Amino acid sequence: MMKSYSAKASEAYQEISRIIRAFAKCIEFSNIKRSEDVIRILVDVAGYSGAFLSYRGSINHFLRYLEIENVKICDIKWENLENFWKHNCSHACWPARGLSPSQTVAVTRFYLFLQYQGIIDSNGWDSNDPDICADFLEALTQEGVHPDQAKRQARTALHLIVWLRLRGIPESCLSDHILDDFVGHSCRCGMHIRSGRPGAQAKSRRRVAVDRFLRFRNGENPVFKNGIFLQKRRRSHPSSTVVRYRTWLTDQRGLRPRTIYYYVLDVMSWLPRLGEDASAYSATAIRELAVLEFAKRTPAMQSRFIRSVRSYMRFRAFEGHCNASLANALISRPTYRLSTVPRRLDTGIVNKVIDSCDLSTSYGIRERAILTLLAELGLRASEVWKLKLSDLDWTEAKLCIEGKGGRGSIVPLTQGAGDAVLDYLEKGRPSSRSEALFLRVPHPHMPLANGSEISGIARKALARCGLEGGAHVFRHTLATELLRDGKSLEDVATILRHRSVDTTTIYAKVNEPMLKRLAEPWLGGRS
Repeated sequence: MMKSYSAKASEAYQEISRIIRAFAKCIEFSNIKRSEDVIRILVDVAGYSGAFLSYRGSINHFLRYLEIENVKICDIKWENLENFWKHNCSHACWPARGLSPSQTVAVTRFYLFLQYQGIIDSNGWDSNDPDICADFLEALTQEGVHPDQAKRQARTALHLIVWLRLRGIPESCLSDHILDDFVGHSCRCGMHIRSGRPGAQAKSRRRVAVDRFLRFRNGENPVFKNGIFLQKRRRSHPSSTVVRYRTWLTDQRGLRPRTIYYYVLDVMSWLPRLGEDASAYSATAIRELAVLEFAKRTPAMQSRFIRSVRSYMRFRAFEGHCNASLANALISRPTYRLSTVPRRLDTGIVNKVIDSCDLSTSYGIRERAILTLLAELGLRASEVWKLKLSDLDWTEAKLCIEGKGGRGSIVPLTQGAGDAVLDYLEKGRPSSRSEALFLRVPHPHMPLANGSEISGIARKALARCGLEGGAHVFRHTLATELLRDGKSLEDVATILRHRSVDTTTIYAKVNEPMLKRLAEPWLGGRS
């Protein structure tokens, strides 16, 4: 039976740990006279006695190359190995037709073996690398990470240490640039890692493991930060100007964290092109930037760009670095109220989508509860995501929600929505100390990251039925059906928790009976 990727990763971690522990054992070299004896010790401690001839040929080839290059054993660097792999072999060195992957592994392990024995400088790394990674593995397991995933990430941590050792990089010199090189490197570390450039998925896994390992080494929780589950490592870091801008949005403008997040994210996307020297800003430069940005943005994202530019210019003017009039360098895009028709589902399709959930799995039970809340209560994706166990009032059949702008509301819990949520609590929700209503199914059982994941669940359910859209389609459909059933715009606005009836007016465009009553008869009769 073929082993899974996680099982192979677990076995590889155990094997790498065993080899490095063997390399770190203190060996007496005073009585050793020949290189062949060193190679024999290497293959014996690594448990590869049957590979002695292969190791001997490869390592002797390397030693002969070092002799020609006048490099002493104690002075070997990683650059010597790289040059050895690329050199054009001649009879003056050692007869060979190029190095195979197994020969590369032999030379790399020989170099590591000499490092762990103290013959070559280890640049501050100790011989307890497997112990560090074993502690890291235990910390991951205690935080609820699945054992197979934890072993895979511990293997990546050990891989990182070996990679740094080989290149002579001490732990104190770690930087984002160095870590990015590790994540994308083509492996020649001799550690049972697949050779070649890693794909996007492998890079993502390495990033997560590296970030968790570094947090562990810094004495922090490797999985959570301020109670938030860390899944991916940030690839970009805000400059000092952006950090001050974020503080200004919080302290001076009083914006909500999610709004600040989008402002900062947008500014970071175009600020490198504009530059951070505010004294050089001009209306012409801002408009030239707008032309470039508009060419690759949707109308909605163009409007976001204009808002972020205005906000950033006001911030720089607040600091006294530019003229406040630059905030008006861009005029607003022309927009037309009620110019679109809300996307909705036909009658009966909503039940078909909900019935398509696979109730034999925890995923399907959770999906049905989410879709039912979206369809019967008209909740937004962010409102479903923020639901907590304490928000459910079973006695009064009510649900407390946090709406737009942090406004709290109480909505009645329908029979269908209540049954779906209760079924999820009894059969689908994993055991967890978290107060969040909807949790991840795999380990660790943590809350979903944001409302986009709720919308993603709705999008997959719709796609399964050959439909397009996200979570808001269900809200549009509910509003349309209420109007068709004779509810007034004021009633629908109350149910959808709109602050103004004007927001609800757009749904009148899809209420065909109401439009027919309002339509004037054609003066010319039938055409």
